[in-house]
Amino acid sequence: MNVRKLLMVSVLAALTGLSSCEKEPVYNTYENPHWTVGSYEGISESCTIVMDLPSNLKPYQDEADVVGAFIGDECRGVSTQQEGLFYIIVSGASNENGNITLRYWSARNKYMYQVNEVIPFEINAQKGTTDEPFVPSFSIL
Repeated sequence: MNVRKLLMVSVLAALTGLSSCEKEPVYNTYENPHWTVGSYEGISESCTIVMDLPSNLKPYQDEADVVGAFIGDECRGVSTQQEGLFYIIVSGASNENGNITLRYWSARNKYMYQVNEVIPFEINAQKGTTDEPFVPSFSIL
């Protein structure tokens, strides 16, 4: 009977040791990207995004957080934050057919996130409102 108990304790200890060997993921950290909107020829139109963070990121929200809107590699909008919401005016051309990619930089944890949803640029469109903001899902970069 003692050998059986000893064997069970040994197996449990080995299994516990294996599970503790799993490493937590390590993510890159970033300093404030200081995104700026460049002046691009033919950019005369815009659309607006009113965004809120999902509940899993809300505890990390800080006044210094920033969201950048990109079409391709070009920064086309940078957020302002009011009462916990991010307001972004995204610039585009009258014949723009690109998609907007949103990136969120968290000042508190220094992580960079990218929105998973595809957001087409549409002239004078608005995605989200103050009463019903757009709440995207994010992937950490």
